[in-house]
Amino acid sequence: MSLTIDVDRVKEVLLADRWHEVKDGSFEIVGDQEGMSFRKDSLLHILAAWATWTERDPINTRQVFSPLTSILAVSYGWAKTE
Repeated sequence: MSLTIDVDRVKEVLLADRWHEVKDGSFEIVGDQEGMSFRKDSLLHILAAWATWTERDPINTRQVFSPLTSILAVSYGWAKTE
């Protein structure tokens, strides 16, 4: 099975708890291998398939990192109907 997702159009991500709003086209899929390592700067570098996005509420924003296997669906947002 093959699926193409236009990451620039993702407006919401469905995780087990609820839909999460993606701020301003910030959705990205990163990594493509299994495993992890520490770089010289002591930051954990994850070499697995993950997604990241910025989530917002009326006051704050936060950066979210999620394994792809935790994402149940993505949405391009609501279409306006007349």
